Amino acid sequence: MNNILSLGGWLVRFIETANNWQDRWLQSRIKNYAADVRSRYPDRLYLPEKILAPLIVRRVTGTVANLITVIRLLLAIIIFLLLLISFPPSPGITALSLGIFILAGLLDRLDGPTARALDEISEFGKVADPFTDKVLLAAPLVILGYFYLPGNVYWAIIFLEIFLIFIASLKIAASRLPFTMATQANIFGKTKLVFELIAGGFLFLCPFHDVFVEISCWFFMISIPLAVGSIIVYLASIRRIKK
Repeated sequence: MNNILSLGGWLVRFIETANNWQDRWLQSRIKNYAADVRSRYPDRLYLPEKILAPLIVRRVTGTVANLITVIRLLLAIIIFLLLLISFPPSPGITALSLGIFILAGLLDRLDGPTARALDEISEFGKVADPFTDKVLLAAPLVILGYFYLPGNVYWAIIFLEIFLIFIASLKIAASRLPFTMATQANIFGKTKLVFELIAGGFLFLCPFHDVFVEISCWFFMISIPLAVGSIIVYLASIRRIKK
């Protein structure tokens, strides 16, 4: 048991270090790219602004980072519809859905660093980003997970994700009451998301061989204690504001 806990602690620290390094690298690249484009074309709109300008939802998204989040949300909805309409999915639909899922997962690595690099952190992004993560996970989980995952694992993931939505509601409520609460995702939550997305990717392959069911199940099982840790960290961060 001690060896398992030590391995788990090392794995969390490794993912945290890799995540921080990746964030810093992406922020640096995005910031340099934006500065280079603006210096070359000071009187022109650069590409993301050209895309955002004509959109009716500009007032809602307003930033490049939020636009990436909205695109991820639309991709998640497309995945859900593809799986719902064509269940059980054909190999072609599976490949298409899995490709969209991977693209949406990669875009998840961009919206946060983009917001920080371009100084575009917004209240919309703080709410929409974790919500989109849950919709993306739900796209394969609700349909494929129900049919292929063991009931105890399936319902444990569903329950924990619902509870994390409740935690997100607490964040919004705390901002309107004399309380403070951690608003950024903690390392347990970030690590949980990595394992859940990997498990979600293998869910697409479950109709073709039982070994993918086992792999997906194990990754989801690893994410459960991480989800519990994330919830504990959030609840422990609640503080009453002293007047």
